[in-house]
Amino acid sequence: MGTTYAEEGNKESLRNATFLQGVTASAIAFALHEAAGWHSIASLVTAGVSVVAFAVSFYVGTLYSHAVQTFMAVGARLRSRQYHPTMHEKLLRRQAEAQRQTGSRYRWQLRFMLVGAVLYFAAVGIHVREGPAPAGTASATK
Repeated sequence: MGTTYAEEGNKESLRNATFLQGVTASAIAFALHEAAGWHSIASLVTAGVSVVAFAVSFYVGTLYSHAVQTFMAVGARLRSRQYHPTMHEKLLRRQAEAQRQTGSRYRWQLRFMLVGAVLYFAAVGIHVREGPAPAGTASATK
């Protein structure tokens, strides 16, 4: 039995979410690595907040993936018609709820990722504006 257009769309959505999670995890690692030698408190705090935003984006992405998988599983159950007749309405409600959650969670995943990116670029700007570390400090001798 072949897959339907909706199933292919759901699989594509799941791939997109996984890709965004990979980008977000890479952004966390990159931000932590680059900020390791910074000396300005303002740039470090801003970079830290950006990492938190990236982490929230990653977490919301896992919730999004779960909602897509739930939507796909309920849809497969409905198509198979292997359930008690009284469960039909409950399955339809669960599918509608999962579909609503997918849209909301995907938007929040993107929003937090973009907020993290903007904050990280602001942190880099602060770091560049502050200049090199003062002579004699630990970060100046690296």
